[in-house]
Amino acid sequence: MSPELHERAVEIFETTIGVEYSDQAERTPEWGDAVAKAEETTPATTVTITFASNIPSPLLDRVTAFAADLRRIPTIDAVDVVTIRTCRSCGCTDDQACFGGCWWISDDEGLCSACAPAVPGEQR
Repeated sequence: MSPELHERAVEIFETTIGVEYSDQAERTPEWGDAVAKAEETTPATTVTITFASNIPSPLLDRVTAFAADLRRIPTIDAVDVVTIRTCRSCGCTDDQACFGGCWWISDDEGLCSACAPAVPGEQR
């Protein structure tokens, strides 16, 4: 029995019987019921694929196709494809900004303030 299955069986046993698990519990019929139920009720499996917003189009097509293939696997319940906004020049993201900090110039440009050309007369 895998450790994950055993842990799930213990959880079911303790919840159903209302008794804390011990080695002696494995000799009871209730333990057998808990193991059977644990085997039936596997937790949901979600796969998350994360990629930069500026990846080349052929690579994006491959990621999309891979996600579609994963969705066909019966043991996978969900596949999330997540795009991370990424600066087209330096590669910074919302979670990992440039050293010293930066912000997005606009939602459409894919360029952070550290990489944007300086506007004459404006201090940065």
